[in-house]
Amino acid sequence: MDDTALQQLATAWIRLHREENGSAARKKELWSFDKLWDLCRSDPDAAWKVILEIVRRQPEEKILANLAAGPVEDLLVYHGNLVLPWMIQYCVEHPDFAKVLAMVWRNDMTDDVWNGLQKLISR
Repeated sequence: MDDTALQQLATAWIRLHREENGSAARKKELWSFDKLWDLCRSDPDAAWKVILEIVRRQPEEKILANLAAGPVEDLLVYHGNLVLPWMIQYCVEHPDFAKVLAMVWRNDMTDDVWNGLQKLISR
């Protein structure tokens, strides 16, 4: 995924979560939900880049909550052992990201990943 596509996906995903349920504007951006969900399952590196782009834009709390309980959670469920070290490193450089991680639900994460996440957010 090139930088332009990554930025377009991040923009559409943010717009999707700002629009009112059922609105035409929201329906127009639904593709971004599916695309980021697919990336979380099949391309964790690209998914992480999109997540970072969304966070970099400093969206409002509602967007960050949707990001946490959606793509971040999915990435940890499907690729937790791979991505948790990325998240740990990102938190070293950007401690506020721990607030996003604190909004993640356990879902089907392994015990190791969940416990590692809990240690990270309790620092």
